[in-house]
Amino acid sequence: MSSSTEPTTPTPTTVFQDTSVTSLYFRWSTVADIEPAAKRVAAVFGVVPEVRDIMAMRARRLMSGRNPSCGPTEVLLAIDPVREKEGNDDYVVSTLFFLKMEMEVEGCRFSVFQPELVSSDPLYRKQGIIRNLFQIAHKRCDEEGIFVQRIMGIPHFYRRFGYEYATPLLASRAMLGKHIPALKEDEDEPYILRPSIPDDIPIISRLHSHGNRRSLLCTYLSPKNLDFFVSEPLYPINPTAGTQSKSTYLYHTLTDALTEDPVGLVVLWSERWSENVRVMAVEVDEKKVSLIGALPSLLRGVKAAAETCTKMKADLSDEVQGLTWTLGEQHPIYEALGEHKLDPPGKSDAWYMRVSDHVAFLRTIAPVLEARLAGSEVCKNWTGKLLINLYTKALKVEFDGGKFVAAEYTEINWTSRDERERLADMHVPELVFVKLLFGVRSLDQLTDMFTDVDVNSDLKVVVETLFPRKSSTAIPVTL
Repeated sequence: MSSSTEPTTPTPTTVFQDTSVTSLYFRWSTVADIEPAAKRVAAVFGVVPEVRDIMAMRARRLMSGRNPSCGPTEVLLAIDPVREKEGNDDYVVSTLFFLKMEMEVEGCRFSVFQPELVSSDPLYRKQGIIRNLFQIAHKRCDEEGIFVQRIMGIPHFYRRFGYEYATPLLASRAMLGKHIPALKEDEDEPYILRPSIPDDIPIISRLHSHGNRRSLLCTYLSPKNLDFFVSEPLYPINPTAGTQSKSTYLYHTLTDALTEDPVGLVVLWSERWSENVRVMAVEVDEKKVSLIGALPSLLRGVKAAAETCTKMKADLSDEVQGLTWTLGEQHPIYEALGEHKLDPPGKSDAWYMRVSDHVAFLRTIAPVLEARLAGSEVCKNWTGKLLINLYTKALKVEFDGGKFVAAEYTEINWTSRDERERLADMHVPELVFVKLLFGVRSLDQLTDMFTDVDVNSDLKVVVETLFPRKSSTAIPVTL
């Protein structure tokens, strides 16, 4: 199931002027802006020369025209017209890369906007430039029917633009290399891990889809995304030094050593910033092999493949010392390995999420809501209306015999707490509601955390059924 929004490509010459930033103007990028944009990104994010090279490379890669999520005309720029007129290549004052991708809630797919490489010249800060960039980007989302946005980044900062932490990001478990078993001298390797090739993309897609079923919210990787990761050539980090890096992920296919049939998938983070290498995905074809049976070969294969990851620090060992399984809060491989081989789970990062149109979102995931009601012994075939007070607005959701009927915004007018509780079935601030929509917190957790979250006791079980707590693994697909 997929949302159908026809993408529109902005005209690069379109200028957005805001009187609050009188010395600048805003426009979408052109091919001619690739190097100035890369220079700005590198200057803002690169605290040391090595990192500057990497960040410039990432900007170029996103604007190369090969990345299916972005392109040379998909970067929103703040321009200093004086510098531009003088021919100064420092005319790009601020950047916001407009990345488009897709996500799924239990099989229901929708488009997502992800701001990336948001940068600003320190000399121009505190003028509302970033706010202007987000307003323009969000307006484009509204025009294209993109009602969900996500971003990684500065703690707390993006809340001012309507984002809230609502989905785990890079939740991981680490293990030491000593737990990788050596192949016995009298044994042949039953399974081989090799770099993926374009012919593997159909099975890679199927294995990703299988793994996504474990998550409430996941990133959907289209065939174009997969082709980009599998086929993309090396990019120069520093042409002078001759260093190179590949795309974000290194795809590997697990094959039967005798038949050479693909039986599994392993994805590595291509950059190694520590003595461990990150493993971003592991799936096996359960019809052909068991995870526990393939695990020893898989571990040895991962360790060997990890040597091809780019060391991002000069002082790192050539040999990988351990594996960091960045597979979410829950994954079968944790059980297969055993807790004694894994470090305790640490605090993970989180995606900022923003839902700009709750009505469109609920309509899109209506089949999921119906399935949740149908799977409940208490709420199956439920008929009724749920009026949710978001404080800034109200949301009405209606079901008939367990089938989704409608969702719409409405208004409720109340002058006292008693009247407020009588007029709505649930009260939850808009940003807190995002945590419930994406399952990162249960209703009980939210009512315990926030005084302004409350629900009619008669409908509490309905809300819990429609919006359960469930783990999610939404990997980045950006750089």
